[in-house]
Amino acid sequence: YNLTFNSNDFEITASLSEKSLKANDISIYPNPTKSNLYISNDSGNILNIKIIDINGRMIIETSSNSNKIRLDMEKYPIGVYTILIETEGTTVTKKISKK
Repeated sequence: YNLTFNSNDFEITASLSEKSLKANDISIYPNPTKSNLYISNDSGNILNIKIIDINGRMIIETSSNSNKIRLDMEKYPIGVYTILIETEGTTVTKKISKK
């Protein structure tokens, strides 16, 4: 959205990005994982990754400028996590499992 505000007018306009990321452009494997988790983006580079546990605590936050990333999940407890993957202009949210 593009927000424009002045004292007389308030305007919200929606615009479509030239680059749109499809959820299936992001691969996360193996899921569930016991140790290493790989994330790849067929559409471009991954800029930031955040992994949040079931209690809302951020357990991993990392930056990158690559289209493939390896994360070590071995030291984290068994459970379900939320992963936020930020690319240029888009964030994808998915669930991952640690077994």
